[in-house]
Amino acid sequence: MSCPHCGSEKTVKNGTAKLKDQSHRQRYICREYNKRFNERTNTLMARLRTPVETVSAAINVTKRMEGLQRALDVQRLLHNGVRPHYSLGKKVTPAMAMGYWDGPLTTQEFLTLPGFPSLSP
Repeated sequence: MSCPHCGSEKTVKNGTAKLKDQSHRQRYICREYNKRFNERTNTLMARLRTPVETVSAAINVTKRMEGLQRALDVQRLLHNGVRPHYSLGKKVTPAMAMGYWDGPLTTQEFLTLPGFPSLSP
């Protein structure tokens, strides 16, 4: 692997960095300028300790408008249907205040209700 700082091929392995998923990323050192680096140095993901596959999957999901719209729909529905709003009372959701339900729903109950086609796979 060549040094991203100077382009030198005089590099050697220099330990590993542990990622969140318990895998390891190889570190290198440039023998010419004594600079340390890894395969992500000088990239947008340089300081992330998240695996490349996880970052790539997240980017692919958000790039698809359909996936982003689905995530926004779920967030809005949870905000108004499951989470209590303290301006309405400690245990009252906006959906309860508007008379849609008598009591609070769990997230699982809410997401399995019929009538939300944007939540269907």
